[in-house]
Amino acid sequence: MICSKCDSEVTSIFHSRDGEDLCKQCNNRRRVDSGEEGFFRCSVCGDLDNPNDWIGNHDMGGLCFDCNFWTDNLRQYKNGEKVVVDGHCYHVGDGREGKGFRGFAEFILSIRT
Repeated sequence: MICSKCDSEVTSIFHSRDGEDLCKQCNNRRRVDSGEEGFFRCSVCGDLDNPNDWIGNHDMGGLCFDCNFWTDNLRQYKNGEKVVVDGHCYHVGDGREGKGFRGFAEFILSIRT
């Protein structure tokens, strides 16, 4: 998909009321220009973001949602909470029900390295 404002190729598009197909950043700029409050610039990538768009609406230390997501995943990887096998990231858990992420329909997934 292509943003009709900046011509960037993106994986998701926001459809504006004006009929434009906008990338996340162009849509956020439009929202700021229209007077919507709550936006900030990410201290890592410089993108505009608004915590009011996030589930939980919590402070991420000046990081946008995307930078926080990848920073947190990297931290979990370094702490041994995640493992990457053939380019796929897996959460390492203790297997107890109700503890952490239980994907794969809650089947046990064993990874041999």
